[in-house]
Amino acid sequence: TTLFRSIYFLDDDDRMQAGALAMLVEALDANPGAGMAFGLVTPFGDDAVKLQEQADYFRRAAIRASRLHSAQQLAACLVYCNPVLINSACIARRTVFEKVGGFDDSIPVCEDADFWARMALASDYLFIQKSLVEYRTGASSLMHNLAPNDARVPESYRQIQAKYSMAVGVLPALAFKIWCRVFLRA
Repeated sequence: TTLFRSIYFLDDDDRMQAGALAMLVEALDANPGAGMAFGLVTPFGDDAVKLQEQADYFRRAAIRASRLHSAQQLAACLVYCNPVLINSACIARRTVFEKVGGFDDSIPVCEDADFWARMALASDYLFIQKSLVEYRTGASSLMHNLAPNDARVPESYRQIQAKYSMAVGVLPALAFKIWCRVFLRA
């Protein structure tokens, strides 16, 4: 099976749905050209306001993900839009993970967006339209504790977008940026 040839990341405060890992592994087994697979996210937590905000966010993310028709579109979406996936809802084929070099620790935050974009550029992907992970809301974490004006987020995305532009070329990067802004407004 692909289990030992795959890498899965489960954040310590998230919960995997029953059967989700098997579903991800089976998806990769059935599609040898795919280097990654991801599915839907269901938020949970005690703060009703934050829970509703996250439920709305992940509903919009699912709509955006269903509008993607190529790995290049997924990569552009991760670089130029709010992410359609989280680490805990994804699996990576080990050979593609090794090819792209894993996470870039020079990126202050949001290094997962860069990683999954590079994974998408290196191979095809699979989107499983089923909830695979429960994402904890309201809990203290690096991303949840960022101040609204924290300079690390825009700086990280400047780095990610520069890397993406170098990887695909300046004109294709600009075209995908425009495409994201026009067609992925969910």
